[in-house]
Amino acid sequence: MKYINAVTSIAIGMFIMPMSALCMAIGSLLQQRSGSKIPLGPISLHSLTAMMAVGIMLQGLAMCFIAPRYLEFFSRQAPKGQEGMHLCFNRLHLSFSYYFARISTIETVLFDNAHLFHRHIVSTNQPIYIYT
Repeated sequence: MKYINAVTSIAIGMFIMPMSALCMAIGSLLQQRSGSKIPLGPISLHSLTAMMAVGIMLQGLAMCFIAPRYLEFFSRQAPKGQEGMHLCFNRLHLSFSYYFARISTIETVLFDNAHLFHRHIVSTNQPIYIYT
């Protein structure tokens, strides 16, 4: 890995990544051809589960090529002395996705369960006291 330049390493990882998606997608074809169970020694797996595991392993292999060189590539693109700021902006999307996921989870919990709260109030017919 040390002797491969960053662009080549990223290209290898980007070539492996679609193979992962292809493995996950052919799980249903494998189920049609070999049945729902794949024997693996003392255990047997469902064909979709087995292909998902193979796909996840390929994604892990691809990330071994992509992740270290991705940061190296962007740190070399940055002007001297500003590498940290560029690497921070490189991962800024992760922060936004984390916060948007938290907001959507909170909205789902509040609004999907609001009917349960309303049903409890209507069925008990008791006043609601709000303490501030």
